[in-house]
Amino acid sequence: MEKNWFIVFHVVETGNNLNQISETTIREQIPKILVYDIRDKEPETSSDIASNNTTHEPEAEKEPTKVLAVRYLSPQEYMEQHRYSKADKNWAELMYRTIKEQENVSSEIK
Repeated sequence: MEKNWFIVFHVVETGNNLNQISETTIREQIPKILVYDIRDKEPETSSDIASNNTTHEPEAEKEPTKVLAVRYLSPQEYMEQHRYSKADKNWAELMYRTIKEQENVSSEIK
């Protein structure tokens, strides 16, 4: 997730109160932006096949059978999952656009 969205979401969730923002509240928010699922490991592909058209059989004890897939929520997914009201969504999007515009103006000045 882009850092500006992270900042915006944190501001919205603390009620725009800078006194409520701390390292602890930031650390608590980090797991909220991630989702994960556990999937079965995909079968070996043709690139895993040896030159004599045999495949290597994994040793049962050493080869994992599951894969952990972790990804960031998109901004829209985040707002839906955390049940943002329409007003909070609008406020977050406005703050994000304002930050992006400010960054663009700052980069043009340099």
